[in-house]
Amino acid sequence: MKSIKKFISLLLVAIIFVSTVPINNVKAEGNYSGTITRVGQWTNESRTLRDDTINVSSGSDKLGTPIMNGGLLRGLAKTFLGWSDKEPVGNGEIADGARLFSPEDTVSKAFPNGIDTNSKIYAVYFSLNAPKTALPDSNIAFGLALLSGVGNIKIDGKKIDINSDTNNEDILPHTKNVSSENIDNNISIIDRYKAADDNNSVHEIILRAEFEMADNIHMVTYKNPGGYAPVLSYNYSNLKNTEFSKKAREDMSYQEEYTFVDLTIELDEKMNVPDILYMDFKSYPWRPLYVLDEQGNSMNIISPADGTDFGNGMNAFNTLVSNTNPSTTFGFKTTGKKKFTIRTILRDGSNEKIPENKVVPTGDNTIAEEIIENMTLRFLSSDEIMALTGKSKEDSYKSVVTIKDSVAKSIADIAGSQKLKAIGSVKGLAVANAGRVSFFELRSSKDINTPSNGTLNIGYVINPVVTFVKNYGDENAPDYKISEVEVDKEQSINGDTLVNQSIPSSPTRSGYKFIGWSTDKAANTSNIANTKFDGDTIVSDNLTVYAIWEKNSTGGGGSNPMPTPDKDKDRVSGADRVETAVKISEKYYDKSKTVIVVRSDLFPDSMTAAVLSKQLNAPILLTETNALDQKVKNEIRRLDAEEIIIVGGPHSVSEKVRNELKELDIDKNVERISGEDRYGTSDMVARRVVGITGKLNKAVVASGEVFPDALSISSFAAQKGYPILLVTKENIPSRIKRSISDLDIKNTYVVGGKNTISEQNASNLPGALERIGGIDRYQTSVEIAKSKFKTSSTAFLASGEVFSDALVIGPVAGKYASPILLTPSEKASKYVVDYVANSNIRKITVVGGQRYIPDSIVNQIIK
Repeated sequence: MKSIKKFISLLLVAIIFVSTVPINNVKAEGNYSGTITRVGQWTNESRTLRDDTINVSSGSDKLGTPIMNGGLLRGLAKTFLGWSDKEPVGNGEIADGARLFSPEDTVSKAFPNGIDTNSKIYAVYFSLNAPKTALPDSNIAFGLALLSGVGNIKIDGKKIDINSDTNNEDILPHTKNVSSENIDNNISIIDRYKAADDNNSVHEIILRAEFEMADNIHMVTYKNPGGYAPVLSYNYSNLKNTEFSKKAREDMSYQEEYTFVDLTIELDEKMNVPDILYMDFKSYPWRPLYVLDEQGNSMNIISPADGTDFGNGMNAFNTLVSNTNPSTTFGFKTTGKKKFTIRTILRDGSNEKIPENKVVPTGDNTIAEEIIENMTLRFLSSDEIMALTGKSKEDSYKSVVTIKDSVAKSIADIAGSQKLKAIGSVKGLAVANAGRVSFFELRSSKDINTPSNGTLNIGYVINPVVTFVKNYGDENAPDYKISEVEVDKEQSINGDTLVNQSIPSSPTRSGYKFIGWSTDKAANTSNIANTKFDGDTIVSDNLTVYAIWEKNSTGGGGSNPMPTPDKDKDRVSGADRVETAVKISEKYYDKSKTVIVVRSDLFPDSMTAAVLSKQLNAPILLTETNALDQKVKNEIRRLDAEEIIIVGGPHSVSEKVRNELKELDIDKNVERISGEDRYGTSDMVARRVVGITGKLNKAVVASGEVFPDALSISSFAAQKGYPILLVTKENIPSRIKRSISDLDIKNTYVVGGKNTISEQNASNLPGALERIGGIDRYQTSVEIAKSKFKTSSTAFLASGEVFSDALVIGPVAGKYASPILLTPSEKASKYVVDYVANSNIRKITVVGGQRYIPDSIVNQIIK
């Protein structure tokens, strides 16, 4: 009996696993049994071009290696770079719209719709002589061809970017972005100033430099072809026995030259640099060698994991460089320097080089495309440092580049007209050496074609503040001022991006009736319309707003008793957001085989999880990044869950927490769904959803820069099984474009107003069926309810100021075909009040505690 139970248990696990495989792991549709012609392969020591065919029976079959092209030096003349779905152009260049594939890529990757009798792929070569010309037989002609060709091996730098592909909110993660522009690789961002104490709160800067080189040369640096030794690292073995020079390119002698790329970062003098700065360098062909200061002195390299000081010699990085992972994460002692250079060399030898069968593509990349992704160097964030080193939040702030609060404030005081700069530049050298042929030395030394510098300019502005006052009594009294409300410049209180600010509740005064707010202290009932101030008034500068009163004719100052509500209400909440999620799980899920776990305090990675949760009938539970609450563990056990899925990367839910969750997972293998950022995670979750539902050809599109719209629409998306894809205000990220293509999305529902997704950006989305939005997040939630839940008699009410409660209730609302209405904490939105009063809603379940939705707000809505 035990063996039967064990078999059934294992079978269930297998079924769950198969049913939840991401779509990019599912066998593609179409015919994959037949023959593929592979066109244009060099053979016979670069003398002959040949085609061949391969027989395949499955989409998982590999494209395979080309026909052998022998000869130590003659074979070197034609370096195989990969396969392409279009005939290559120039010297190993990919045709417009074509893709590059590795021999390790699968047939289904190259032919996503299947193969037919005319299916072809084309060999791509980098040639030392003319691309379509065979190598001559004569030693002299052969030597001259190679000599000329070696001189053509040069690294063409196309551009270096500083944060060009980074979400603006992630550059200055603790303040809100106001504006940005990118003109000729000169990026300027302006954030809203928010006071920091430089200890428990800081102005953190996260920089990311990218170096882009020509794709064909990038692949040549990875292949690093060799005759007697690898051409581009010919002298590395000798230098490893002596020393790689630390000199600048222009100061090197002939004997000191070697192939390298220098990435230099120069920080503004007003930026603070920590004693140890942590960075991550990523490249398949390249790896770090030194970190150099402006005088060419090498800096000590530190292990992020345990703080080991590896010194500053040429072997300092050896322990940190992997032959399976393109990322090298390290720290270095800055000694207060604000200009430093990461010198990189080619990965050399089996302990450094990453073979093609070990390359892990991200998103929709092929293996070859992954290899030639731009070289990147980025600062680790304080959150990453916490997860990596175990440091406290305060200590992690001491390990990042910051701007002192006094400096940020001084910039904000002059409205961002002064900016701090970070500059990225690149230099380097390509030394190609193929040995000798007869009396020819086949050596060439070429400086990198240096692109223009990339520059990041950082500024701050201070938003205007609206001061609401009583307008009676002593103006110097402490209670004369009712509240101060910050507003995005040139926006209204209702229409701006600030979630914790709203117009104060109507004040009371004995014997008087409050008739409204006015910018004129002396306004009255007859003329207040001329100077009236409300939530839709545009604010440009600091402003004082006065309460305007009318004396009661009866002299009474009381209020009518609250009428008895004719609608039912309920509340589900806990002591905090983590416990609220547990209470929701207890209320709506008796048992569940699957549980989804997300980070509790930040929204980006988790915004799209509701749809997946609904499809798997899995509750969403919350966790801190580095600590798993015992209540969450207990709830997973109560549910008898067999599978746990984390949505978000290690910086959202750490490996420490994942290891704790493994103890609760039936096969001890907790799945993690994540991308490189919120848009990548949105892409991966969408693929997972479509892997369950099949291609429905529809998706919901919402802003990835704010949370309310994605969460308000989550119940509709979850009900229908439509994935939620995230975009920025002005752009569709490349990962989302691939998702739209791969998942065959033909129609979209666009959620949010023009302030979150511009008209131009919305017009670039496929087949917009409907755009749903309001002037603020609260009206948007109502418009979704009106459009998608016209006959619903139940609704859920969640905070529009924090994300967690609306996120967790999303799949439940989808299950019960109910809208999610959002509310501020100080005064109910008139849009929500009017909707509830005039709709079919008869029961509202409040999600969350009194802090964000007090009973006074509920009573305003349910009358």
